[in-house]
Amino acid sequence: MLNLRKSNPKSAIEELIRVVSKLRNPINGCPWDLKQNHTSLIPYAIEEAYEVCDAIRYGNDSDLIEELGDLLLQVVLHAQIANEEKRFCFDDIAQTAAEKMIRRHPHVFHKKREMKEEEIQHTWEEIKQLEKPMPDTNIPFSQGLIRKVRSQSALTSAIYISKKTSEKGLERHSLEEAWKSVEEDIKSCKNDLSGINNSEGNIGRLLLNIINIGIIKKLNPEEGLLKANKEFLCNLSYIEAKLNNTVASKLQIKNLWKEAKMNNMKDTASVNYLQT
Repeated sequence: MLNLRKSNPKSAIEELIRVVSKLRNPINGCPWDLKQNHTSLIPYAIEEAYEVCDAIRYGNDSDLIEELGDLLLQVVLHAQIANEEKRFCFDDIAQTAAEKMIRRHPHVFHKKREMKEEEIQHTWEEIKQLEKPMPDTNIPFSQGLIRKVRSQSALTSAIYISKKTSEKGLERHSLEEAWKSVEEDIKSCKNDLSGINNSEGNIGRLLLNIINIGIIKKLNPEEGLLKANKEFLCNLSYIEAKLNNTVASKLQIKNLWKEAKMNNMKDTASVNYLQT
């Protein structure tokens, strides 16, 4: 059972800021923390964000509190580094976020009339454009996408590109055409494996077209891949349990994969393999 504290966010965040300031004290601080800068902390921000996602999917409140705290720690570390260089501080970050939310939610903070969800989304996008206008108002749509996705993973980028292209009315394919493209890409990949070509490009195009099919069907490719990973690991766990550290032939392993697939299709609880 969690020991819930009375809500006093100001004192709690002030304590965290004080702790991080102490860690960064040049005289008696922590050598590791003192070595860090914005760039060196990038991997930790990414790692902590993923661990928050993991706690949401598989953890409990204690896990989520811990992981959200670790992510918040990254924000405070960046604020402390910037404050030492007299650039900005944590208050600037928090105030900027609060002002942005107020600005982007006129239907809440400057309520004049009821707005439908579609209108709210449209207003949100309009305000974003006013906040961060492109340096060149004539910048091509493609260049805007390039700037947006350059910090994202390949999968996240592909999903975003496909969605925004569709919203702009510039879809590359209908569903039928997308399936044909997938079939063509599979052939190209087979040729690659046969030694005719040696390129990652065909695999990339295949993945992009599969993602495009997901977007057309209003499915989330990220969640789909996550479910596929779960299924694979459930099957692997089943096989490991069956083998029990004994040696098996390739044919036996092949048959076990088939057996695992059939077993886990029937047993929806097999996903619990991944929650331990």
